[in-house]
Amino acid sequence: MVDPHIQFRQSRYFPSLDGLRAISILAVVWHHSGFHGSGIFLAVTSAWQLFFAISGFLITTLLLRERESTGHINLKIFTFAVR
Repeated sequence: MVDPHIQFRQSRYFPSLDGLRAISILAVVWHHSGFHGSGIFLAVTSAWQLFFAISGFLITTLLLRERESTGHINLKIFTFAVR
């Protein structure tokens, strides 16, 4: 049996984040459409927070992997690698 933590750290793709990305994208599109009805999209003003939380998670994961593999984090190389 594979340790879930090791499996998570070795994963390069997080399928569960696709659903969160879809929700945040739909919420932003809904907000910019000009229609502000009630319901599930009432809290669309927080969609950008969800987007930035996902981005922060992914960037932090990349930085931690670099530190684990090289022993340090080189931000200059990291910024060029992300582009």
